[in-house]
Amino acid sequence: MIPKLEEDILSQLRVLLRLELVELRHIDQFIKSEQGAIDGEFPKQCSCCYQFFDTLKEWRIKTTWKEDKTNRQFELGTAREYRNCNCHSTLVVKLQESRSEGVYADRRRLLFNLCVKNAKLYYSFPTDILRDKIRILFTENAGEIK
Repeated sequence: MIPKLEEDILSQLRVLLRLELVELRHIDQFIKSEQGAIDGEFPKQCSCCYQFFDTLKEWRIKTTWKEDKTNRQFELGTAREYRNCNCHSTLVVKLQESRSEGVYADRRRLLFNLCVKNAKLYYSFPTDILRDKIRILFTENAGEIK
């Protein structure tokens, strides 16, 4: 449970940084969008039931979020997204961008630094505390598509 004072700070930061958080959502949505699949990943076929998936969008619609495992695993420059087929087989797709590498990751970092700079104008907290709070907001904002 988040202590009341910490939740108050997070609420104030959400208001202060609302425009930056909207931009963050746009960046994250693009990373997770149709353009994110690496060439050659589609069409994809389940090796158990042989169901075909022509696109990343179709794959996400026709499969379910894998609840019992890390749904995304990040590697240098890529991410793997795990989902369950209707036959309960686990399927994986390699995506082009992770949040740690690439142009959009760089935009996220610039946006994070801008948020810290803006928050420092309004709060007298040490920079490391502001960075921790803003990191919480970025983590909340990066909820995965289910």
